[in-house]
Amino acid sequence: MMVVFTTCFFLFVCAIAAASEISDLSAQKDEMSKTLFVTLDEYTNACAHYQSAVDARTQAESDLLTINERISVLRNDLTIRAASMYRQGPFKTLDMLLGSTSFLEFTTTWDMLKIINEQHAARIDEMRSLKEQQSELLTIYSENEKASAQLMRDIDEQTTQLNQQIAQLDSSIDALKKTAAVAEVARAEETKKIAEAVVNDRPTPQYPIPSYLGDGAWDATILELLEKYGLGESWLTPIRNIIWRESSNNPNASAGYYVGLCQFGEHWDAPKGWSGQGDWRYDPYASIERMVQYIADTGGLGSHWAATDY
Repeated sequence: MMVVFTTCFFLFVCAIAAASEISDLSAQKDEMSKTLFVTLDEYTNACAHYQSAVDARTQAESDLLTINERISVLRNDLTIRAASMYRQGPFKTLDMLLGSTSFLEFTTTWDMLKIINEQHAARIDEMRSLKEQQSELLTIYSENEKASAQLMRDIDEQTTQLNQQIAQLDSSIDALKKTAAVAEVARAEETKKIAEAVVNDRPTPQYPIPSYLGDGAWDATILELLEKYGLGESWLTPIRNIIWRESSNNPNASAGYYVGLCQFGEHWDAPKGWSGQGDWRYDPYASIERMVQYIADTGGLGSHWAATDY
């Protein structure tokens, strides 16, 4: 008996420990899930930042291509102009200036040459400046692109690790739940064994069995109790038949949950005024008295015995 109680208590402790560990692991899983959500938000932002860097670089490359084409056109124009001046020689230009028919024509020609040179020089300076700016932008965008790509790799790695840890926690929780379920089943089995052991260890009734258990064996007791509770002798035959069919007049009859002459279950209270020892249901006088009390209180046999035609 002590071994059964000890085993049951051990299984109960194991079930409590498993439930506590499941609770701790579930809390860890919740924290990791929150971290995973934050990481996914960071991942989304990093993707947007990365795409912005790629778009900016693409735009910068397009702008740079346009500028390079413009510089190429200007370079060709300057090359053609330089070649023309080389072929004509410096005196051709001087002749054109000195061949002016008036001072106004001379100054106009001189100003036009000066403007042409200044425009070319300004355009070259402007294109050089823009090219330097675009080069700097390309460097910045390239660095941003590399940084964004590295951030995405880091977040990918962190997300993978979190998912793996959550999967491991899920596996551990499932295993613990299975262990707890097995422990609970085992504990229920041990509890059942304890209940059976308690029933089996119940002391043997001390009420002697009469030598005669035939028809009418308990008539004297029944008639005494009917008179005590003011019931007519018409109840003698039904009560006698009930006792015979329930227990064959044996006060020690047992069907597990129902025992005694009248086969009362454990949920029945002892008859009013009973002061005996042990299980009152094995006391033949107490068993008959409880039935007579029930008839007197309810006016009939009720659902407990009325199912059979007595």
